[in-house]
Amino acid sequence: MMRNLKRIIGVSVAAIILYFMARNLRHSLKGIGAYQFDVSYLRVVVSFALLGVLFVIYGIVWKYILRGFGYTLSFGDSMRIWFLSQAGRYIPGKVW
Repeated sequence: MMRNLKRIIGVSVAAIILYFMARNLRHSLKGIGAYQFDVSYLRVVVSFALLGVLFVIYGIVWKYILRGFGYTLSFGDSMRIWFLSQAGRYIPGKVW
């Protein structure tokens, strides 16, 4: 009995939240169509460059972490291990 009540309350709360989210989205979509987008290519290039630097930093940090455990790896091997371990998070079924 209590389990059914909790389920009904949970579904009701979720339905109310979804209703208000859909209502807000419906009103916001009208403004998006009229919005004038302006792309700054310099900012896009800088952001991708910083992302590349971040990936290199992750590889260096992973190399030092493994060195702390007593394993010595080259930078390329540590980058490959880190990249493949991160790619596994985004691939369904973790085929890596």
